[in-house]
Amino acid sequence: MRGERPQGAVLRERTLTSVFWILALNVARAGLLFLVPWAVAWLGGPTGVGLAQLAWGAHAVALPVVSLGTRAAVLQRPELSQSYLSSVFVVNLAMGALTAAVLALGAPWIAGLGDGDPRLVLVLRWMGAVCFVFSLTVVQSALLARRLEFRFLSLANIAGSVGG
Repeated sequence: MRGERPQGAVLRERTLTSVFWILALNVARAGLLFLVPWAVAWLGGPTGVGLAQLAWGAHAVALPVVSLGTRAAVLQRPELSQSYLSSVFVVNLAMGALTAAVLALGAPWIAGLGDGDPRLVLVLRWMGAVCFVFSLTVVQSALLARRLEFRFLSLANIAGSVGG
């Protein structure tokens, strides 16, 4: 199966390499956690910061709903079958689509809870699209983590964070 775990010398090598790439990912995230709010404040002022905070809040609430803990299930399951992986993928895809639909359709109502800024409606709809795209990656990222291939996983996460 594609999700085979490394053994022996390969396990040791991948573990050491993984530590480096996880550290690199965490350093990049820390840098972005400083630079992005600073750039948003500089470019958008206080209103832009408020909109960004609301978007990040929606992001923090929605992504765990999309994944439903299936990443951990794929990581911990002793044996993986293609039917199991396909089932998990379909569940994540359905939750991503549902979350995107809820954010897209509920964006005007959610924005109305605050001051009703129409820009927040657009931001929430984009967050819905992000949730759908994220749902496509849950199983694949779990398989990469299971094989201790953190170099590719870290580079993809950094690129995704920088790119939006």
